[in-house]
Amino acid sequence: MQPRLLFPWFLFLFSACASNQDQWRKGRPKVVPVEGTIMYKGAPLADATVTFTNTATSTTAYAHTAADGKFIQTTFVKGDGAAPGKQDVAVRKVLLIDKAKGLDTGASSEIPPLPEERWQIPQKFGSAQTSGLGLEIPESGNKALVIELKD
Repeated sequence: MQPRLLFPWFLFLFSACASNQDQWRKGRPKVVPVEGTIMYKGAPLADATVTFTNTATSTTAYAHTAADGKFIQTTFVKGDGAAPGKQDVAVRKVLLIDKAKGLDTGASSEIPPLPEERWQIPQKFGSAQTSGLGLEIPESGNKALVIELKD
């Protein structure tokens, strides 16, 4: 094919790909920036998982806390935030103990034991229904949330 005939095909393919990309974003609810810090017993909580569930938009935003307890929520794209409105919040910090470590289960048909969960914070915070951590995200977002976990 001659180079001048390739150009129209390139434009066609590019426009087709661009329009297909939009279909993935078309039905998404709005998200706004959400950042904050998780505190437990007056200290930042590192290595915890934080989820915000907005039941009105059927979306869940998630984050993992850094060493300083800070987090940045993600819903669709890393760091994009959470849907504004009422949020059901859960925080998990669990240490998994591998009970199968050192066992040779490669040639066996036995199912290795499940890892043991050891909660590093009260387990009630791990469920939005029992955490008591509901909050509201404004239409403008919130980059200064502080969530204090209290026993």
